Amino acid sequence: MFPEPAPAPEHLLDPRAALEILELDDGLFVLDPEYRIVFVNRSFERLSGRRREDVLGQVFWVVFPEAASPESRFWLEYRRAMRERVAVRFEERYAPLDVWNEVSAHPVRGGGIAVFFRDITEQKRAEAALRSSEEKYRLIVETAGEGIAITRPDGVYTYVNQQMAEMLGYGVEDMLGRRISDFTFPEWAERVPALRSALGRGEAVRGDFLLRRRDGSQLWAMYRASPLTNDRGEHVGTVATLLDITAWKDSERALRESEERTRAHAAELETVLDTVPAAVWITRDTRGERIDANRFGVEILRQRPGENVSLSAPGEDRPRGFSVYQGGRKLSEEELGIQRAARWGEDVRDMEVDLVFDNGDVCSLLGNCTPLRDREGRVTGSVGAFIDITARKRMEEEVREADRRKSEFLAVLSHELRNPLAPIHSSLFLLDKLPSESPGAARARAVIHRQVEHLTRLVEDLLDVTRIARGKVHLRREPVDLRDLVRKTCEDHRTLFQQARLDLHLDLPASPVPAEVDPTRIGQVIGNLLANASKFTPPPGAVAVRVRVVNGQAEVSVRDSGMGMEREQLARLFEPFAQEERSLGQSPSGLGLGLALSKGLVELHGGSILARSEGAGKGSEFVLALPMAAQALPPEPIPPAPRTSGQHRRILVIDDNADAAQTLADVLGLFGHEVTIAPNGLAGTARARELLPDVVICDLGLPDVDGYEVARALRADGALRAVRLIALSGYGMAEDKDRALKAGFEAHLTRPASLETLEALLG
Repeated sequence: MFPEPAPAPEHLLDPRAALEILELDDGLFVLDPEYRIVFVNRSFERLSGRRREDVLGQVFWVVFPEAASPESRFWLEYRRAMRERVAVRFEERYAPLDVWNEVSAHPVRGGGIAVFFRDITEQKRAEAALRSSEEKYRLIVETAGEGIAITRPDGVYTYVNQQMAEMLGYGVEDMLGRRISDFTFPEWAERVPALRSALGRGEAVRGDFLLRRRDGSQLWAMYRASPLTNDRGEHVGTVATLLDITAWKDSERALRESEERTRAHAAELETVLDTVPAAVWITRDTRGERIDANRFGVEILRQRPGENVSLSAPGEDRPRGFSVYQGGRKLSEEELGIQRAARWGEDVRDMEVDLVFDNGDVCSLLGNCTPLRDREGRVTGSVGAFIDITARKRMEEEVREADRRKSEFLAVLSHELRNPLAPIHSSLFLLDKLPSESPGAARARAVIHRQVEHLTRLVEDLLDVTRIARGKVHLRREPVDLRDLVRKTCEDHRTLFQQARLDLHLDLPASPVPAEVDPTRIGQVIGNLLANASKFTPPPGAVAVRVRVVNGQAEVSVRDSGMGMEREQLARLFEPFAQEERSLGQSPSGLGLGLALSKGLVELHGGSILARSEGAGKGSEFVLALPMAAQALPPEPIPPAPRTSGQHRRILVIDDNADAAQTLADVLGLFGHEVTIAPNGLAGTARARELLPDVVICDLGLPDVDGYEVARALRADGALRAVRLIALSGYGMAEDKDRALKAGFEAHLTRPASLETLEALLG
């Protein structure tokens, strides 16, 4: 604590001659072998309170009788220096003056000793204050969650708690009594000069950094260093804290712990809370009349930083612009979570509320509120942490809406399937009872044909929507004149409009409108728009179709004079299964897939589709926009003459559906072919080897081995390598077709297959 005393200079052998001229700050007196005071300097008088003339020649023990006690260090050390002729040094309190002295005694020539002494009372008081501070800190920090250390001004650790040692990777005993510079923390060492400079000026410093510990592991630490001063304002040490923020506690625990920390940590806690993606509100009074919020909490309430956000605040201090509701009922201030926790000391868990703003906006929150207590357990306030669940509730509502629409869709699907099945069933009954050539039988066959076509369209729409959702639709693009495509599609639907007693007007430009599209798919989209217009336009009405080029895009618009739509209907018009609400007396209008399917197909082409209406009863307009073709249209090809097989084939049908197999055999028999049926894959393979057919039509989903195995087996048989294999299945995805071709099939048809296509394949 004090410097080593220098050895007595040689000239002290004659102290009267050598030291009289010294103007020392330390007190100095010389004793002869009889302990008589033979010399004192000026500082002696100042430090001892005795005049020179009163002490010279006097025995030291007489002048200072309190020092003559056998237990006194003065008595013991002066006698040892005199008898053993050695230099001694010590610290001792002189009770009469209530001062602490730092003393060193040196033998001088002639048998006496020279004694230097200085007043170190303030230093001892500072050390006592430091020890007292250390004790106070020990009481506070032994159970604290952060590392705390105290150092002297020279950087020597005088206190280190267990948390600090563990964070740095050392033991407490490894650090006590050693300097900061004895430990290697590269990131910390860079900051030490600036920290020492700031602490020397009495400034507190703080920050965070990535700390590499003794074993090489890393953690993020938040630090704060504050100077310790004595009564004179002199720097006597430093207290430093480190907080591991690598795995930070949740905001509630952080807030509860913050009440037990010193005020010096409040700034660090605010920094942490402002990074938490939750609204954190805290009140420090039991009525909740003032509530402070973190950044997110201020923003979600649409208030200004630093404002009181308590709805219990008195008068003008109360925030405006929002109210709190629960279950559709406005909560009073006593029912609010923060106030309940602060006033009654109760934990409020999983509280769900709605913030309703004056402009009608609603924000849903979910959170907890917990009372804050002092060390005696008395409630001093509360803290609440809430997350924004508006998006989650909206998603839940969308799921409920989707479930409702699914239920509606299933009901509509049931209705749509039963509608064609009823006339089919009745027609089959008539065919059983009526002569085959009678007009009634002919009408029954026509009904069955129409209803089967209707069922086929329903199934195809469902499959197309699924294909689009899964990205399995493959477009066959080719340059087309959009005018011709629209004209042909309108002509195909002309009868539909005539039956509905509607006028169909077509407005086409004089010049070609080239577009590179899949003509089948775009024709399907235009057909859907025409069918939609005919359904929702009561007679007598009109539908206008126009083709033009707008802003470098080909545009087709379909405008009707029908029922029109409100804004809410327009918003969900292109969603799957969306339909106009209608009474039981109205005719159903399909599964609600047409517009969703159209939107998906158009977007696959890189185009867009939108709907417009000025309201109920004012008609609707659908606008389809497609990219223009980059190249000119090729010349119109000459259609080839239709081919017929003209040959009779030996055909083997392999299908486990007996009705499907038999009806297909009957149809092929009408074409003049010889048909044999096998009920499964193994039987079919065996029959093929017996019959050596020209053509095998095989289902893919068979009960024993699938159709792919049948194809591979037949291709492996040398006698059957030339047989034509045709897959016929309800599996119609692109990957199903690719897999069939790889297994050995020459063609893949999806049920119900076009009989014309099948006959062409047989040719």
